[in-house]
Amino acid sequence: MKHGDFYISIILFVLTFTFTACHENQSQTSPTIPKPGKRNYSWSIDTLSYPTNFQTMMVSIWGTSPNDLYAVGLSDQNTGTMYYYDGVHWKPIKLTSVEGGPINAIVGLAQVFGFNSDDIWVVGNEEIYDAVTSKSTYVSLILHWKFGQWSKASITLGKPLKSVWGNMPDNVWASGEGGTLYHFNGIDWFKIPIDSSVSLGRLYGFSSSDIYCTGAKSVDKVPLYDSTEYILYHYNGNNWSPIDSFLFYNGSFGDKFGFADIWGPNNSTLYTIGRGIFLRNGNSWINTFASPYLYSSIYGTGADNIFAVGPYNSVVQFNGIDWYQFNSILNSSIFASDVWCNEAEVFVVSNDGRNTFVFHGR
Repeated sequence: MKHGDFYISIILFVLTFTFTACHENQSQTSPTIPKPGKRNYSWSIDTLSYPTNFQTMMVSIWGTSPNDLYAVGLSDQNTGTMYYYDGVHWKPIKLTSVEGGPINAIVGLAQVFGFNSDDIWVVGNEEIYDAVTSKSTYVSLILHWKFGQWSKASITLGKPLKSVWGNMPDNVWASGEGGTLYHFNGIDWFKIPIDSSVSLGRLYGFSSSDIYCTGAKSVDKVPLYDSTEYILYHYNGNNWSPIDSFLFYNGSFGDKFGFADIWGPNNSTLYTIGRGIFLRNGNSWINTFASPYLYSSIYGTGADNIFAVGPYNSVVQFNGIDWYQFNSILNSSIFASDVWCNEAEVFVVSNDGRNTFVFHGR
């Protein structure tokens, strides 16, 4: 090799090394910019209507993937209260004994939640009819899908349940009316005492010692008005305690936080929804999407892909930058009750008081 060629090779090596080192250092120090959530959805609609029912109303949806989804709700004939989606078709599950299923009860299902395809919980109510008085009472119901079959959990009866959530298979909570609260330790369900004047709503948490639950109770604090106190409870691993509340009555202006549902991508970012979409900011709340209407459900995959649904089949999404309304699927005769999504697809369960409509965006 000539001396000139040798020096040129050395210079090229130094320049290459310097460029590579600078590029690597730049990559390490560049801030991570959130990728906005997808918004160019193409929507399709599936109608769920059980042949013998006048009313088939699904109110909750959960799944492990777009090819493994459950929707649960209620009907007037105790049939068609649960559907399964395999990625192609929605099919009714034979759940109750009147349709050839294992559950010998008249059921109304409120929420479905699970950990995987073989560990799924559903809560709601069971109707107990007294033929002598011709009256019905409604009590707590917990169903479990395990080892390929549905079974009814053995529990101390309470009022109808509204929500179920857990962070591990041996740490599951269920909440409902009349201060009804249960905890599952992986073997048994235990009824937990709490204020019986409070109707407990949705549960959500981030660990065994960081769990939230919404609640509401009627109070007589404002003369001449029927008033409701909305409460946010927190579980610290030992005790449930109220951490925030506000009073609502006819003529009051604005809500402090939402009470219909609760969700967050991490323990420093907590959303509640109701008449707006509220983001917790320290000890206060910011209404990030004000609305005069009552939104019902919120769910997401991260801070840049969050969906909330409500009346008029309103579906809004936060992509890390702003909230966006999907106007193409608005419908004044339909109410959207729940939503499930992944990064690429979204499913919205809606109904018109009689039939269920599943809006599928992809």
